[in-house]
Amino acid sequence: MECYAPLFVNVNAGAMQWPSDLIGYDALTSYGSPSYWTQVMFADHTGTEVVNSTLANAGPRLAASVTRDEQKHKLYIKVVNGTSDAQKFQISIEGAPGVKQQATLVTMSGKTPNATNTIARPDNIKPVQRTIQVAEPKFEYQFLPYSVNVVEVGY
Repeated sequence: MECYAPLFVNVNAGAMQWPSDLIGYDALTSYGSPSYWTQVMFADHTGTEVVNSTLANAGPRLAASVTRDEQKHKLYIKVVNGTSDAQKFQISIEGAPGVKQQATLVTMSGKTPNATNTIARPDNIKPVQRTIQVAEPKFEYQFLPYSVNVVEVGY
């Protein structure tokens, strides 16, 4: 199975670096940091094998990887957009026996590269899950600025 994801748009370089602490806390409460939620997103969408994939024309603040779980018939496309602009990707899935028309998208994004969670705002940056339509094995999707994303496609 191959997944080909060429990038369509010019890339605006931006900075994105969340603190590495996973949990913040005081004497009464605790919260997950964006780094924590990224770990949760990726752990919840781990395939059993890496799929050959290509990310074409990507700038320094864009990254993607693809895994699949053959037993669950799921493909996990992970995309990080560390730029200040939304980025449109064309995703082409080759070699799957068929792609289901509804996929799950889990997105976590911040308004600025320095946005984070705090005791006062513990849910400022958390993953949001929704359903997107995948009309065929080739589809486009625009990823939010400063975002970490997982597209879960069934086949």
